[in-house]
Amino acid sequence: MSFKEKKFLNKIEKSSIEDLETIYQKLESIYMQLLLNQNIDLKKCFYGGNENYLLELKKSISKAAEINILVSFLLESGVRLILEDLVEAKKRNCPIRIVTGKYLNITQPSALYLIKDRLGSYVDLRFFENEGIPFHPKVYIFEYVNGRGDVFIGSSNISESALTYGIEWNYRIEKTTNPGDFEKFKKEFFKLYEFYTEKIDDSILREYSRRWKRPKVFIDI
Repeated sequence: MSFKEKKFLNKIEKSSIEDLETIYQKLESIYMQLLLNQNIDLKKCFYGGNENYLLELKKSISKAAEINILVSFLLESGVRLILEDLVEAKKRNCPIRIVTGKYLNITQPSALYLIKDRLGSYVDLRFFENEGIPFHPKVYIFEYVNGRGDVFIGSSNISESALTYGIEWNYRIEKTTNPGDFEKFKKEFFKLYEFYTEKIDDSILREYSRRWKRPKVFIDI
């Protein structure tokens, strides 16, 4: 850290909450303008109705050094949209962890078989396992080789509609500008992963497939 940076930080540490809020807003505006000046179009807010969110997820997968996904539902239609990207991540030896749920039989066995068929035992694919707790997250956590990272959090499960034409709201949290929030989400992911999941091996998948019934009212969530 340079002398000027230390001097600046010492100065703002003595500021009021109100002054810090104003400084934060200005810094964010300057940061976004600097990105634009370098032709970096950093999208942070996603509202659905198009493929912007899917494209950003694909970009993140393509440069990820670690991938952690936590979604309520996995549908074959959504898996097919990102599967080749995950295969390429596997070729880079990028760890891939996916945790999904069994609630209401929405997660399709075909989606799970497709993942295991293309990624094999390399992918760490798990079910959330705690019948007493509702499970409804949609979080995509990426670590990059340069020490940066992103958390995408919002309403999109892995389905075609949720990742493309459906009205889904999602938000990007950057590790560089929000390191505290990034680490909190990653820490919570691993807490669930370690204590509230079961690995989907061949036996578990066969049993889930045997008991699975297509929901009477089925929509591409």
